[in-house]
Amino acid sequence: MHWLEEQPQKSVIYVVFGSFTIFSEVQFKELAHGLVLTGQPFLWVVRPDFTTGLSKEWVDEFLEVNKEKCKIVSWAPQQQVLAHESVACFMSHCGWNSTLEGLKNGLPFLCWPYFTDQFMNQSYICNVWRNGLKMEADESGIVSRETVRDRVEELLASEEIAKKVQELKELAARSLRIGGSSYQNFKRFVNLMMGE
Repeated sequence: MHWLEEQPQKSVIYVVFGSFTIFSEVQFKELAHGLVLTGQPFLWVVRPDFTTGLSKEWVDEFLEVNKEKCKIVSWAPQQQVLAHESVACFMSHCGWNSTLEGLKNGLPFLCWPYFTDQFMNQSYICNVWRNGLKMEADESGIVSRETVRDRVEELLASEEIAKKVQELKELAARSLRIGGSSYQNFKRFVNLMMGE
């Protein structure tokens, strides 16, 4: 959180892929270099088992060379990070919790699903709500560093996506207020649990 405080407003790419996603060494390096190519600061959550075959020396050198713009951690308080004013966008596996948290905090998405419902969530984000873009692999199955750079630039420059993000944030806030749809649904659930 201290590192986020030092970053300019709406500048940071927050990157996290949930508990199960696994990247190959090649894909990990392409993503790392792509994030650097954007010129934006980025906070990347990397679990210890996120990739295999990556040498500690490569990671240490990457971090040293890019220490001004890059923060890699094994865990982050996601709700606090997504609510922080320095975060510009959310590169996500599109798990349902992450999707709802990103919507609530008014962030555009870069969608990179891994399995099951994440693909449906991506479809909603990109095709129905239109508050994000899909990361697309090339013929070899890799999302290249140039694609990472280009999609980040496209997302951050899109006025249409920025408008949709704000609309969805306002809808989410309204549903959580007293009398809102989420509030009412939760209240009904509590009443059912209490036998009322």
